[in-house]
Amino acid sequence: MIAIIAGMHRSGTSLMASFFQLCGISMGDDLVGAGKGNIFGHFEDREILGLHRDILESNATSEMVPKNDLSLFECHRQQLTDILARRKAKGGDWGWKEPRTTLFLHYWAKELPEAHFVLLYRDPYEVINSMYRRLKRRYFLTPFMPFKSWLRYNESLLRFIQSEDGRYCLINIGAFNRDWEAGARVLSENLGREFSSSYDQVYHPKHMRSSKTKVNWLASLYYRIGKRIYQDRLDGLYAELDRFAAIPSRVAD
Repeated sequence: MIAIIAGMHRSGTSLMASFFQLCGISMGDDLVGAGKGNIFGHFEDREILGLHRDILESNATSEMVPKNDLSLFECHRQQLTDILARRKAKGGDWGWKEPRTTLFLHYWAKELPEAHFVLLYRDPYEVINSMYRRLKRRYFLTPFMPFKSWLRYNESLLRFIQSEDGRYCLINIGAFNRDWEAGARVLSENLGREFSSSYDQVYHPKHMRSSKTKVNWLASLYYRIGKRIYQDRLDGLYAELDRFAAIPSRVAD
């Protein structure tokens, strides 16, 4: 079984990848470790990350708000083929987590017709707040980047799920965290394998809550202005994702 975890940055992809690893699905042999923004480890596959960054650089576009039409050059296609050949040769259940995968879902789906795509999304305002707390001085030149980034990545998710049939499992990470046992059953039904390990071993609720770190006054101003500008688009896209989700943001009792 092949499981690919994707979704916007700060949307629980590392958390889900750590759960998959705990359940016996290899997320890779060379993973990005812990850091200030993710003290339990990013669980990002360095080789996949490097490929995605090379593609974005070759397209002369930003990682956080990339252009829509991304091209893979022959060198990238060969690298992609080589990576998959090595992974398949190892056998067993495997996959990876890397948020930029969200931008290349159609390419990976074509190369891996047998793969399952576990796609995560999170409340836009929680993600945007989290990003502003970590951006430091970078928002001076791109003040509304967190808003644009959430829209760009989640629009990519939506385009993919609208074109696929039965190959994805879309999950709101907040809802999954509120009832992970029910969430694990949904994963089992969609991926055809058991997820019997305890999510409590990897889920630490206080680290998913809004940080107590103070936000720079300028970032707070950008947030308030950005919310006025982008709120309708954010709310509309979030509601549309809920419509396709196996676990939407609000699960009926």
